[in-house]
Amino acid sequence: MVSWSQIQSLALFFGPFIWTQARRFYTSTKTSHPPQSAPSSATHILNLLFLTASIALLSTIPQYTPENIFTLTGSRLQTPTHVLFTRLTRIRNGVLTPFDEALRTRLVSKDARLVYAAYGPAPLVECTYCNLDEPNMFLWYALPSILYPHLLHGLVLGIATSSYFSHFGKVWRMQATLAALALFAVEWWFLGMSSDGFRQNAAAKSEREIVWAHWRMRVIRGVGMAVIDAILGTAIWLSATRRWNIGWETWLTEERLKESIGRMEKAGSSLQAARYTKHAILRDDDLRGKFVEWWTRETDIGKQLMDDDEVKQVRTESLPERMNFDMLRTEAEKASRGMMGLATPAMQQPQQGGRPHQA
Repeated sequence: MVSWSQIQSLALFFGPFIWTQARRFYTSTKTSHPPQSAPSSATHILNLLFLTASIALLSTIPQYTPENIFTLTGSRLQTPTHVLFTRLTRIRNGVLTPFDEALRTRLVSKDARLVYAAYGPAPLVECTYCNLDEPNMFLWYALPSILYPHLLHGLVLGIATSSYFSHFGKVWRMQATLAALALFAVEWWFLGMSSDGFRQNAAAKSEREIVWAHWRMRVIRGVGMAVIDAILGTAIWLSATRRWNIGWETWLTEERLKESIGRMEKAGSSLQAARYTKHAILRDDDLRGKFVEWWTRETDIGKQLMDDDEVKQVRTESLPERMNFDMLRTEAEKASRGMMGLATPAMQQPQQGGRPHQA
């Protein structure tokens, strides 16, 4: 197992680098826009994460964890069974529960007590096919109870990072998933792959030297889930209030795309409605006659306006202001002369090439 001194050494070695990178990341993602209030969808997600983080922390309180009869009675793993349960009977006011009676029949060997310290009381009592010669069988029996809180936590993270509920949570979906998987991997490695706890408990001479892996991992699991929820909630809050620029570019692009699609759909609906209206008019004799009459009258009115003397005079007076014919004529002459100048050498070159060479 990793000791506290090793954790301090790792923190002193990697701490400055992690702090520098985290500060650089925060500075690079900080936006220059003024903060704004979080949308209602992001607020609901933050409330959900706060609730799950609170439940995870409450699960670490001794009142909500399985009872450890060794710590309750202040006994060592080597304490005889009758002495251990005599102390427990005194604490229980002379009445043992059926679970205590079943546990008394199992805690008769040192291996059973090592399994109790590693995986808790439930697998030791409930698993009828497990063998003390193969402690990993108790671990596989305890797998559903270990996996269940992680699945619930993963479900909460999936809801919090779903685009259906909030756009800003979707940005952190990959990071939240990896953090949840890493927490489960740490617990599984600690309980299943590490044998340091078994060796240390086998040589422990006092209750303080015993590694209660089952109860310790419940605390680590609850605190880890609360930390993940807190970090995810902080990231969503910073993004939703525009204190971070992460997620806003994608959100603005999607909003503009939705707005453009909405306008196109509206224009298409208007064109389709106009098409249906035109078809309905053309199918009706009276409406078709009025339709043709109206457009014929509009055409005649347009021709009359164009043939009016005042309109012709206004067009004639305004035309030179819009178009300078002298300038156009000059530019056309320059262009034609330039083209002729390029063409003349090309026409003269074959003639010169055809002359006989004079000695």
